[in-house]
Amino acid sequence: MNDHDQTMSILQELNDISNATGEFVTGVLEDSLTYEEQITFALRLVRLAERIKERADQTPVLVIEGDVIDGGSGYALPAGTGDACHPDPAQGR
Repeated sequence: MNDHDQTMSILQELNDISNATGEFVTGVLEDSLTYEEQITFALRLVRLAERIKERADQTPVLVIEGDVIDGGSGYALPAGTGDACHPDPAQGR
């Protein structure tokens, strides 16, 4: 299954669970859910959580190191770059 198919499958399952949630909540409030109904709903949530975790585990992790400084100019500069990244237009650079 490619990334798009996996994403669409997760979204469909989220939609299906969302549609079933109202009935489940009503059953909880009325204390009318059978053991089987509770377990079935719980397992659907667990399976969905596992699929979301699998997708997350396939997502590349980005680590960005460094400091950010803002001298009030509205520009955030990485530490150590000074004004070199933003030339002074008055000096014709």
